[in-house]
Amino acid sequence: VIHPVVITPPKANPLKKKAEKYKNNVRRALIVNDPQVGYRRRIHTNELYPFHDRRVLDLALQIAEEEQIDHISFGGDCLDLSEWSDKYTPEPEFFLTTQPALIEWAWWLAQFRSAQPESEIKTLEGNHDERMPRLIVATMKQAYRLKPVDELTLPPSLSVPRLLALHDLGIDYVDGYPDNGYWLNRNVFITHGDVVRGTPGGTANAITQRQAFTTIFGHIHRREQVTRR
Repeated sequence: VIHPVVITPPKANPLKKKAEKYKNNVRRALIVNDPQVGYRRRIHTNELYPFHDRRVLDLALQIAEEEQIDHISFGGDCLDLSEWSDKYTPEPEFFLTTQPALIEWAWWLAQFRSAQPESEIKTLEGNHDERMPRLIVATMKQAYRLKPVDELTLPPSLSVPRLLALHDLGIDYVDGYPDNGYWLNRNVFITHGDVVRGTPGGTANAITQRQAFTTIFGHIHRREQVTRR
């Protein structure tokens, strides 16, 4: 049974933070894109093995523990939600993997919150995270945005932010993909992204041609940087 995850964040890391004031009021942001937490299940042994990279997440967490970070952004596709796809036929190896994926990602979020108790943390809805509400609309409209009567102020019961219990961690969920980006400051915009080009640098170039401000995006699983003046 899919149900909200309850994870108690551990105590804040005892490592001493760098407390020096930044010159000119410069603030630091840590941005993590497309972790796509999910599993395959070995049919004969029932063993779960992840296809997200825990080593990379651990590196990001070490940065959060060692440095003073003012803002943490998880830029979408945090969950893969393979068995919720209405575009592709899910493989049997993906069956019954949503619950363990929710538990693991909630655990990681609790570690980041513990590392930076005072930081603002936002997580964007990406096209993979959107698989859940899209499938509900397509096949089970009665459950769309349904809430228990004693939780009317919380997100819908069958939704990513509620299943992860983000309200307990003080993490904001920015839904509404693909139009759900937000401004990090007056000049920098963060979004998951919905543009894909096959040529090297093509995606960043396409975004640069249609925008006149700095944009940080994910979605394409490549590192691209293009500038225009």
